[in-house]
Order: sequence, then structure tokens, then C-alpha cells
Amino acid sequence: MNPVIDSTLRGIHARGRMLRGLSMGAEGREPETTGELEAIHEAAAVRGDPQAARQACEVHVRDAAATALPELAARQREHEDSSAG
Repeated sequence: MNPVIDSTLRGIHARGRMLRGLSMGAEGREPETTGELEAIHEAAAVRGDPQAARQACEVHVRDAAATALPELAARQREHEDSSAG
């Protein structure tokens, strides 16, 4: 594999794992995630509807990000505060 592509993909994968961990670790997020993944499966595998599957994926990513990104920002602020003091 091309080393530049390999490095880029590893970075993307690592960020995805981190954000997934933040999202799944949030209180109440697990049942929401389960419902979102069931909607993706229903649209793609059961109904064979690529448009609905895409829409369900977009909802899942948007909702997961809405949960994870504030936590990530809070951790960044904590890190900056501890480094400044």
C-alpha cells in the first residue's frame, strides 16, 4: 500500500474510533445508536432502499457527532487549562 494513503487512513480510522467511543460512552446514547443501526439495516438489507439507507446513515452520523463533539471540546478545554496552569 502507498505509505501516504496508509498513514492517512490510519489517522481517519483512529479519529473515528475515538469519536465512536465518546458517543457510545455518553449516557443514554446506546439505545439511540441501536435504533439508528436498526433503521440502516432495515432500509438497506430488508427493503433494499439505498436512499433510505443513506438517509438513515446520515441521521446516525449526525446524532453521534452531536453527542461526541461537545465531549471532545470539553476534554480539549480541560487539557488546555491543565497545560496553562
